[in-house]
Amino acid sequence: MKKVIVLLVIVTLIVVGVIVSLRDERSNDLTAPKSWFENPTTEAPSDIIPFTDKNVSDTAFHFWSWQKFLSLTRTNLNRAPFENLVQVDNYGNELESTIILNDTTQAGSGAVLYDKTNHPIYYTIHFNKQMYDFQQKYQPIFANIIDSLKSEKNPDILIQKELNKLGLDTINFPVGSFILKTSWILASSLPSTEGYYITDGKKSDNTTETVKIALIGMHIIGRVYNHPEFIWATYEHEGLAPNYSWREKGYPRLNEVISDKNFVFYQANTNFNNCIMMNGSSSFNSVFNIYPHGTVRSFVGDEYPNEMDKKNYVNVVSLGESVKKYLHKEKSVWENYFYKGSVWLNAADSDFGPSNPNIGSLTNKSLKGNRAISNITMETYTQLFSNGIYTGGSMNCFGCHNTVDFNNPIINGDSLSYNLCISHAFRNGVQQRVSKQ
Repeated sequence: MKKVIVLLVIVTLIVVGVIVSLRDERSNDLTAPKSWFENPTTEAPSDIIPFTDKNVSDTAFHFWSWQKFLSLTRTNLNRAPFENLVQVDNYGNELESTIILNDTTQAGSGAVLYDKTNHPIYYTIHFNKQMYDFQQKYQPIFANIIDSLKSEKNPDILIQKELNKLGLDTINFPVGSFILKTSWILASSLPSTEGYYITDGKKSDNTTETVKIALIGMHIIGRVYNHPEFIWATYEHEGLAPNYSWREKGYPRLNEVISDKNFVFYQANTNFNNCIMMNGSSSFNSVFNIYPHGTVRSFVGDEYPNEMDKKNYVNVVSLGESVKKYLHKEKSVWENYFYKGSVWLNAADSDFGPSNPNIGSLTNKSLKGNRAISNITMETYTQLFSNGIYTGGSMNCFGCHNTVDFNNPIINGDSLSYNLCISHAFRNGVQQRVSKQ
């Protein structure tokens, strides 16, 4: 009996501790748990607890995101833990362990971001083993189905029916799998490398020559319980670009200067109209963050932000400040990287499933978190709504990552629909494997 009582007390203390540490979305003073920083490394967060509750507090997602970032970066070794993940190309094929700098185009826009020395920014992708093994297993299955039916009459319809019959349209990535996308600048392009995570990179996978590179951005896309759409979290190095001030409602004044300070991707005193934000170029151009911390706004008026967005902004900022204090005490390089936010769907009313290209729409009531989230190093030119005009409002990760596969099959130009195509690497890999005969 005593053992039972002791066990109940321990469980109660744990539950209370979780509740206290997470607080709720009404709080404006979120505090990071001290346990994250008691050792040189941080334990990875649970992908199940507390997500078994479909109405879990929004703060659970922000805590998961920060703890995941810390678990992938903090170490007493020279090499951050995330570099030990499986590095892959855009098709999910494994590369060697050294960072390979062979991708310079941004997803969606296909544009290139240049630094002030006119060198491009580079992008890499890492999978954890669970994600890598799963994609390696299912990509050939999808490709074989396409190959077997592509010569038939109306192949797109037949292929979709086969996927549906086998349950492949609704199969999801396993809980615990995650993807990491990182952005890098040549260390030689920075005035100073102090405060950056520096490592070695190779400009191709068939050379032994390495260059020093600095991490400037990171996406963490993690599959947790009840959330097949993943949590989409992003981080940036401080001082990359200024934020739009939103001092006035309505369409911005084109001659307005965004900032009088220099940033890595912004030249001081450049006005709004001279920041090339919708199409890339072959050299450096000043850019800026349109939606600070992914808070939705409209250039037509100010009707987009609601109470949820305002509370979310306060939570993200306050939790980030709490983490920074701990990292500053450690004199850690990671104190210079900040959490910009994350986006996900509320599990209780989510309509996630095949053939839904609009899960990222601002009219989707289950869309939660930083609903206009983007990373200045990776979504520089897609911060705006997909129609490409400022008056269209904002978009987020789900604007491109959804459950309609526009790549496959490539027979009649129709689109397949299945949950796994939320990963572009998965659908790219399927397309690569499909026989071109």
